[in-house]
Amino acid sequence: MADTSSAAWRNLALATGSFTLSFAAWGLISAFAPGFRTEFHLTAQATALLVARHVRPGVSTADIEAPLREIAEREAVEAAEAAAAAEKAEEHLWEDLPGDAEPRPDPET
Repeated sequence: MADTSSAAWRNLALATGSFTLSFAAWGLISAFAPGFRTEFHLTAQATALLVARHVRPGVSTADIEAPLREIAEREAVEAAEAAAAAEKAEEHLWEDLPGDAEPRPDPET
C-alpha cells in the first residue's frame, strides 16, 4: 500500500510541475500574441491557434502547421482578389460618364 501512495504523490508532483511549465509558456506566448499578429500578419483565428497550440498537450507542430498554412493561403487569395477589385474600380473611376462636356484626364499621363 505504501508504493501506491508514493506513486500517487510522484504523479501529482509531475502533473503539477507540467501544468506550471505549460501555464508559464502559455502566459509568455499570449503576452507576445499581439506582436506576432502584426509581425506575421495573422488573423484572429491564426493567433488563437498559435496561442492555444501550447496549451493542449500532445499536439505537435505538424498538427498546427496545416491549418495555419490554409489560413495563410486563403488570406493571400483574398488579398489578391481585393487588389484586383481595387484596380478594376480605379479603372472605372476614370471612365467618361454620359453627359460630360469634356473627357477626364488619362490617369497614366
